[in-house]
Amino acid sequence: MVALVVFIGFAVLYCSPILEGKVLQAGDVNNWKGAAQEALEYRQETGEITWWTNSMFGGMPTFQIASSLKSGRIVGWWKRVLAENILGEPRAILFLYGLCFFLMLICFNVNPWLSIIGALALMLSTYFMLIIPAGHMTKAFALGALASIIGGTYALFRKKYWLGIALILFFAPYGILLHPQMTYYIGMLLGVMGIAEIVIAGQQKSWKELGITLALLVMCGGIIYGSRYTSMRMNQDYLKETMRGGHSELTKQAQDKPAEGLDIKYATDWSYGKGETMTLLIPNWEGGASGYNLGKDSQLSQAMRKQGVPKRDAEQFCKSAPTYHGEKAFTSGAVYVGAIVCFLFLLGLLIVPGPYKWALLFATLMSIFLAWGKNMMWLTELFFNYFPMYNKFRAVESILVVAEITMPLLGFLGLQRIINGEVEWPKLRKSLYIAGGVTAGICLFAALFAGSFDMTSSYDTQWKGQLPQWLYDASIGLCTHFLVCMEPSHKSQITNHKYNILHWLNSVNIV
Repeated sequence: MVALVVFIGFAVLYCSPILEGKVLQAGDVNNWKGAAQEALEYRQETGEITWWTNSMFGGMPTFQIASSLKSGRIVGWWKRVLAENILGEPRAILFLYGLCFFLMLICFNVNPWLSIIGALALMLSTYFMLIIPAGHMTKAFALGALASIIGGTYALFRKKYWLGIALILFFAPYGILLHPQMTYYIGMLLGVMGIAEIVIAGQQKSWKELGITLALLVMCGGIIYGSRYTSMRMNQDYLKETMRGGHSELTKQAQDKPAEGLDIKYATDWSYGKGETMTLLIPNWEGGASGYNLGKDSQLSQAMRKQGVPKRDAEQFCKSAPTYHGEKAFTSGAVYVGAIVCFLFLLGLLIVPGPYKWALLFATLMSIFLAWGKNMMWLTELFFNYFPMYNKFRAVESILVVAEITMPLLGFLGLQRIINGEVEWPKLRKSLYIAGGVTAGICLFAALFAGSFDMTSSYDTQWKGQLPQWLYDASIGLCTHFLVCMEPSHKSQITNHKYNILHWLNSVNIV
């Protein structure tokens, strides 16, 4: 009950602008409203459901847009109760994050009070937050629900059969239906957990218990598949007529494209950079978001005004200043799990024994390597060509959600061992020195030598020619500012340049 109060309170406080009457403008939600408008109007006017709309691509089924299957009533119940009648959608997502992460940690035998803290640490991972204003609501709801499935599966293997079955059957139909890509990634994590359980069964000679658990998982899977069969079959049939199914007259087909699945170049457009992985520890290692609100009193705004730029135009530019210098076309922000979580993860590696430590480490590393996409193409091609259904999904950096779950999970498993007194002080002291030294050392290195890092990107050429040199230099300085949390180091370069900023603003379609 305390956990529920904490998560509801956090959701209300974090989304406090809603109390002022403000509404979240989520981009993809607005796009969906436009795509579904014709079908929704038809349903409202006639009371009947249409399975076709003329407003998308010259006509297409509404399976993925505005369907209304009877087998989807549980999803409708979740949305109606949580997102509409009680909390409102953004707050409902945060509450679901907290509840499901809490349940997952409880299943891993983490103390309830520590599980509350761990759930907050999990839900504050930036990717889980960034997808909400982006409008990826189904992905957010699915990630919350899928966390409980991880806990339920672990509970089953610990012979807590009723708890495991209840969590899996209650949350799985919701999580699995909403977002196949997130389901696929969490399924990969469950596969790694399964290998760890086989190792444990071999060590303990508990093959009978392993067989019972696997049989129960198959039973749960059959019930879930049966309850979602209609939507899954419709999705499967629809997939064949799309670019993911290997056929679409609306796309240019690459010669080396596989018979089924996306073109690998398209699928890896959003790949995490190898160096960008440092954002797990230092959030602005690559500069932040592509468009970041610096504020009207920022140093960049003051510098622009000194160059003769009107105050209003300078403030308008600084509302969406280019701070990102990574290798993606654009981004809303970095994947940051938290410096403390990184410290706890390293600490957990040193003090948590058994196969699960190695399973969580392996899942974390594979999540990072696969998120690199085109930056580790040999591994991406291996999975893309030979791993079932992997080539159906794009934006490969999304698989970092696995690391965002496994890292705090292992960290809080380590904390629980410390609380239980299961780690001897000499080993704990040494582990604290190592984990603290590594994380603090990297942060100190970044603070001391940030000015020597390359703050440019291959995408700079697309807009560098449209900027005066002094403004481009200032933008590079912004990246240093974001990395070390101090004022830009390029202030001295912003001198003696005159430029008609209104002409430039017009040239890049800002006004």
